[in-house]
Amino acid sequence: ANLEMASGVTSRMLRAVRAPLGRTWARSLSSKPDPEAVTPDFATSVNVADIRLGRPSRKKPKKPAQGSWEGLDGLEERTKGSLISETLSTMETDSEFQLTAQRLKEVGAEKMSLEERKNRRRALDNLGIPDFFEFLAKEKVAGDLSRRPAEVLQLNIGLYCNQACAHCHVDSSPKRQEMMDRETADRCLEILKNSDSIHTLDITGGAPELNTEFRHLVTEARKLPNVKEIIDRCNLTVLLEPGQEDLAEFLASHQVRVSCTFGNFFSINRTR
Repeated sequence: ANLEMASGVTSRMLRAVRAPLGRTWARSLSSKPDPEAVTPDFATSVNVADIRLGRPSRKKPKKPAQGSWEGLDGLEERTKGSLISETLSTMETDSEFQLTAQRLKEVGAEKMSLEERKNRRRALDNLGIPDFFEFLAKEKVAGDLSRRPAEVLQLNIGLYCNQACAHCHVDSSPKRQEMMDRETADRCLEILKNSDSIHTLDITGGAPELNTEFRHLVTEARKLPNVKEIIDRCNLTVLLEPGQEDLAEFLASHQVRVSCTFGNFFSINRTR
């Protein structure tokens, strides 16, 4: 009896719920929406069941045609001849370079280098970066700090360069005449030959390829059995300098790894 009573109550409850739902569905199919409808979706005359949503169209980026990049415009003309004359002309009109040159003339290279080191140290202090030995003490680094055997011999063979980049940490330019001579180059080769641990010769500058000892160093180092790798820190523009037409072939024939950096490709820097 209790089960029949519960069943009757449930049936009446379902009919009570279905009735308003049925009226609401009927109103939703009518052309005139009911202003008293609680939910706006039930008052719309649009049959959402017939609507099919398509996938959003995504525009694929257009790939530039081969050789159509605007940075290539006039490339042959811009790279004709040496870059040195253009660099020297820019140096004469660059205000920052003029200030540096004037300061160098007033105090000399040694004192200016000392001032630069102090300025860099102050900049690190302002950033809260501690001195190296202070850092070791703070971190309580245990054990004796002893150097390991040298594996790479890096040579800066001169500051002469066909460019004068503002970010260059050794201020290389066509006006710098500091160059490694043959005697020093041969001494470096002797050290390299007699080393039990050095396996890599890393050559930098300046533009090291413009030093007269560059090819001598590469040729002789490649003959040494302990030298596994030779690295050339190249600015790439030197490959287009007059007299360097065979440079790429020379580097390839001596299995030299070229390490190079590219500048910013934004339009303001494309011609630098």
